[in-house]
Amino acid sequence: MTVDCVIVPIDGSQRDSLMKKYPFFTKAVVGKGVYKGTEADVPTVAVMAILVARAEMEEAMAYQITKAIFENLKDIERAHAKGKELTLQTALTGMSIPLHPGAEKYFKEKGVAK
Repeated sequence: MTVDCVIVPIDGSQRDSLMKKYPFFTKAVVGKGVYKGTEADVPTVAVMAILVARAEMEEAMAYQITKAIFENLKDIERAHAKGKELTLQTALTGMSIPLHPGAEKYFKEKGVAK
């Protein structure tokens, strides 16, 4: 915020190609005014935050953690500004590793995993 910034856009076929090669990327936008000198929204890519569990974690525990997160999104929103971007519908966007069976069970119950 102390010097002007130029964000180089990543959009269109460039973005599509990058996302195809690296499926952990997802579409994102750097919002107008986020950085000094950024006077319009800028399309780009981002890596989504994920919660990783060891394969040895009990299925019931992974299920309960996943359920606790998605049934308490309002609390997460209040705790961190990025929490507002977390939704059940986009939870698996950019997921490039296998789901833990417990998390997969929860997402299947909610209709967001096959």
